[in-house]
Amino acid sequence: MRGIWCQADEDSRHQAFDKAMLQGEMTPASASCTVDHVTPNREKAAGLAVMATPAIYREDGVLYQASFESPEFLEFLGVE
Repeated sequence: MRGIWCQADEDSRHQAFDKAMLQGEMTPASASCTVDHVTPNREKAAGLAVMATPAIYREDGVLYQASFESPEFLEFLGVE
């Protein structure tokens, strides 16, 4: 994951992530990379009181708590 997070920009991170997930090839992280995206995200998540995963929140902070197979799920996501 460090190799993904340490990419210079969002497009490079997406490409490194896709490469890892689709091809099983990892992008090595530079030894000088000290980026820490985990701690700030962990701190944000602590305030959400997530009790189980997957937990799905919209950008407005609303939590989805029903079955993912329900038609309500797509409505929650704004998908028609």
